[in-house]
Amino acid sequence: MHQVLVYKHTYAKKKLHSCNANIYFNKECLRSNITVNFAKTKISKTSLPVKRTQNKICILRIKYEIKFMCAKMLSKFCITST
Repeated sequence: MHQVLVYKHTYAKKKLHSCNANIYFNKECLRSNITVNFAKTKISKTSLPVKRTQNKICILRIKYEIKFMCAKMLSKFCITST
């Protein structure tokens, strides 16, 4: 029984570190103006308004991903935000 608890704790800790790493990576991408592959959209037009819209969509997708990961971390690991 004791080992089961140890494995559960280790698994939860690994998931928490993974979630923190994903949040950090996405924040660094926003800060460095780097577009991540999952945030890219394919639109065939190349006009200036379309490029601006694509850029905004990429930024919004990354921000929503950060919000989702933070909510997931708070709900799964019952961490209070400080």
